[in-house]
Amino acid sequence: MANMSSSGSRRLPIGLQVALMKQQLPEFTFERKTVSWHGTLTPSLLSETYTVLIRYHIPQAPSVFVVRPEIERNAKHRFKDDSLCIYDTREREWHDGMFISQSIVPWTSEWLLYYEAWLIDPSHRWFGAEALHGSALKNHRWDHP
Repeated sequence: MANMSSSGSRRLPIGLQVALMKQQLPEFTFERKTVSWHGTLTPSLLSETYTVLIRYHIPQAPSVFVVRPEIERNAKHRFKDDSLCIYDTREREWHDGMFISQSIVPWTSEWLLYYEAWLIDPSHRWFGAEALHGSALKNHRWDHP
């Protein structure tokens, strides 16, 4: 019987995730013991180079951390453990039938690009899509049709 994910799609074996990451992103190294990848991303030609850590503990979604340079403490769109919020988890935009190299990594690069724009914007606006977080989510009044 095939491994099925919570989305109803077929769960990709970790070996296939590792192989595709190695093929498409050879600058990322895989750590078998922790089921994680370390690598660098440079979101644009004018961007800094960021060292990121992607942890994947099946059946949970991957978590992404910026190792270097340090992200501003008050930066938006991060979870309590400082991992990046790169998609709306309530919308189930990622599932374990997707390739990390074709979803999590590009979404991380996009987050970094918006982060850099947030850093230089005098009003600290976030120019990317936003999902409500923490107290904003608790205090948000949902309008129903």
